[in-house]
Amino acid sequence: MRYASALAVILALAPPAQADPRADAAAIVQATVTADIVSGALSAMRPVLISAISNDLQRLNIQLADPERFFDVFIEEFQAEFIAVMRDEMVDIQLNNFTPQELSDIAAFYTTSSGRALIAKTPVIMQASALIGQRAGQRAGQNAAPRVAARLEAEGIPMTTDPSLGQKLLDILRR
Repeated sequence: MRYASALAVILALAPPAQADPRADAAAIVQATVTADIVSGALSAMRPVLISAISNDLQRLNIQLADPERFFDVFIEEFQAEFIAVMRDEMVDIQLNNFTPQELSDIAAFYTTSSGRALIAKTPVIMQASALIGQRAGQRAGQNAAPRVAARLEAEGIPMTTDPSLGQKLLDILRR
């Protein structure tokens, strides 16, 4: 009994075992950089990515017959390597941005039911956020255009390489 009491006192007075920040960072990255989350992000950005790929290829005089299918094949080949590279590099980002205690707390959170729910619902949230972002971007862009025109004009900022088109740009922005 005395030994058990003495051991309890020693354990209580001993400093807590240090967590391994790299292991915690790796656990966070393993939990958050997943195929589902990457697929959700790519799905949310799908129209923009397809347009960018199509435009890049058009500059090379290549017209895709089926940009959607091309994108699907590209993503199938791209995703596994993308995830591996992201996981490797994200560990250092976690280590550089969080204290060891924060890494421990975050890693522990992702093992809880709430943490697992957050990870599971992240792709859906990302997709919804992308749609909201598109709408917000359109609205903000439309509303900013007249203010941009006013500032360009007031500050005398050259707007076009062809000065005769400057007024046309201002008229477009004021619509």
